[in-house]
Amino acid sequence: MKNTDFKAFLEDNFIIFNKNDIIDMKKLPQFGSVTFTVQDGKIIQIETTIKER
Repeated sequence: MKNTDFKAFLEDNFIIFNKNDIIDMKKLPQFGSVTFTVQDGKIIQIETTIKER
């Protein structure tokens, strides 16, 4: 897979990460945050907080 394959997703505010040995992606909220919880160097939980402006 080439870096250019992910470019469109990154430009559309997606984050790309490895969870359970699977490449996954998540769209960032317009306003808010994404928090990764890690245990033994592996992502175990992803929390998205959406705020209103």
